[in-house]
Amino acid sequence: MKVLQVIPYMETKYGGPVFVATMISKFLNVNNIENKILSTNSKQARDNNAVIEYKKSARFWFFSFDFLFNAHKEVKKYDCILVHGVYSFFSFWIFILALIYRKNIFLRPAGMLDMHSIFSGSRLKSFVRLLYLLSFGVFYSLKSKKIIFNSEKERSNSLFGTFKKSIVLFNGVDPDIVNAVCIKKHFSKPIKLFFMGRIHPIKGIELLIDAVNNIDADIRKNIELIVAGDGDRLYVNRMKSKSCSNIKYIGHIEGDLKYQYLNECDIYLQPSHTEGLSNSMLEAMFCKVAMITTTNVGLANELLLNKAAEVVAYKRKDLTDATVKVIQSEKIMAQYKCKSYKFANDFFSFEQNIHNYIDIFNQK
Repeated sequence: MKVLQVIPYMETKYGGPVFVATMISKFLNVNNIENKILSTNSKQARDNNAVIEYKKSARFWFFSFDFLFNAHKEVKKYDCILVHGVYSFFSFWIFILALIYRKNIFLRPAGMLDMHSIFSGSRLKSFVRLLYLLSFGVFYSLKSKKIIFNSEKERSNSLFGTFKKSIVLFNGVDPDIVNAVCIKKHFSKPIKLFFMGRIHPIKGIELLIDAVNNIDADIRKNIELIVAGDGDRLYVNRMKSKSCSNIKYIGHIEGDLKYQYLNECDIYLQPSHTEGLSNSMLEAMFCKVAMITTTNVGLANELLLNKAAEVVAYKRKDLTDATVKVIQSEKIMAQYKCKSYKFANDFFSFEQNIHNYIDIFNQK
């Protein structure tokens, strides 16, 4: 069996899909399964021996003449094709080639079929997304051998989630990240809060800022919230303008540096408006961090059942109260640090979950 992954970008600032593609490639190599990743050219792509780069011809739709004329040379060599995402020329053209060469193709939409995600933009943008998915998206879904969602919540919230070919395969994390050494202190206050991810309304960043701003001044003076991530420049500037002085923005971080922040912080906050299975959440749990999140994330029920995090409704007051509650109780904070790590280690080691991918690739 030979596996080919297709993703239109490999820049780590795009988060989850890039992380998953990289980890799948790593563990396929460990299991001696030949594999490659097709993507557009970037520094991260050049640094990864598994990636075959194609020159992007236009920003729109990740269109590439290089991919159009040359991708077939790689497609012919592989048995299974895993496609990450739906909104790109890469997705469209690889499905055409897979049909021509009769390859098994698997679609991993990476949250892009989620109804909240589809309608998270302006009315025009949301309409264009829906129109795209009801045309190209239907084609992708019908021609896929499997549609892979990363949580039951993502599947139930998504277009085509009711298709019989839809399945849930968890993401995973390399447990060794817990060993990242903090070479210096990154926080300046005694109580260290951290958020990492795309700065976008769908991630609940505005709710987080409002919640921290709303904490009583006597408590807030000892708190520092560091926000790591990029987003639309105008939106990021708007969030900065409404943030109190205790909130610090550091832009996109990657590699060992993000694990240093996770290992140093006291509480990781993931206040998403909607979320399937967040890699940042999993990384925080593996780094033995107390976590506060909302009932809108894919693992909310499991986290509550295992008492592994503080899970609240998507409301400012609830998030404020939960943050103060965890800050003021060393017992609660210690409980979450212990139980979140155990929960993650039991279910979300990538080495465990990669075998589920291998099993579906082997299915006739």
